[in-house]
Amino acid sequence: MFESAIIGLALNEAAYLSEILRGGILSVGSGQKDAARSLGLNRRQAFFLVTVPQALRVIIPPLGNSVNSLLKTTSIASVISMEELLRRGQILMQQRFEVLEIFCVVAILYLLMTTCWDFLQRRIEAHFGKAYDAVNVTQHVRDDR
Repeated sequence: MFESAIIGLALNEAAYLSEILRGGILSVGSGQKDAARSLGLNRRQAFFLVTVPQALRVIIPPLGNSVNSLLKTTSIASVISMEELLRRGQILMQQRFEVLEIFCVVAILYLLMTTCWDFLQRRIEAHFGKAYDAVNVTQHVRDDR
């Protein structure tokens, strides 16, 4: 049962992930790749030293949103009777007949999990965006002169 849930969720997210990665890599201009080649880097070095660092800045926000979506999508695993947060809430509702209270607690737990992930995602985005923020600051300083 656990394996079925993992395979189903992985297959669902694989399509989104491949498009996120493709879009991020294609966002790096061909001039950057040409410049790396002119510096004597082979294709592999150019990809890992030039393309990937620039693509990460574009990839991280949608990738983080995809992880957040996956966190919420795990509730679908309750369809195959796998016990996760929503399924556990349904079992408690059947035992205690406190539908509204249990749904509120489950919603609050999902809210807490997604809020924690959002905080972590913002930290990761800030870390990978530092170099670009420094470039923007120096451009603004030059423009003011």
